[in-house]
Amino acid sequence: MPGFIDGHAHLMQLGAQAVGANLLPSPDGKADNIDALIGELKVFASSPDVAQTGWIFGMGYDDSILGRHPTKDDLDRVSTTVPVSIIHISGHFSVMNSVGLAKAGITAESKDPVGGKIGRMPGSRPCSPSVRPPRKGKTTASSARSSSPKALAKPPSTKAG
Repeated sequence: MPGFIDGHAHLMQLGAQAVGANLLPSPDGKADNIDALIGELKVFASSPDVAQTGWIFGMGYDDSILGRHPTKDDLDRVSTTVPVSIIHISGHFSVMNSVGLAKAGITAESKDPVGGKIGRMPGSRPCSPSVRPPRKGKTTASSARSSSPKALAKPPSTKAG
């Protein structure tokens, strides 16, 4: 029956979006600019979910509405002690604050994951978007850690299964 088959569903994103900060733009959210996005993350930061996961996280930011991707420096405005991770509306970009990047083991010396790219500022300092997960089902330790705040709490591995 038409409408009952969805060949491209992101079920894990729906679950994460249900428990993370809503970073969607209007009319589905309030993150229409960088300051509003920061505000939504700060509200989420005071929720019990942060105590359970150890992360401030949100889903659904849209650079086409914001005018640019948020940066590590933007997310450092949310917290400099708790890791922050946000995921793009497409699910293909993730940005972390300084604490999140450190916890994920992403530094200026980090190599881009296979099929992905670590956004960098001049001088090779990681910034935004932090990681674009590989395509076509290829998974690396960096890409897997970038998309899951809970997974980010695990120490980096050298090879993903």
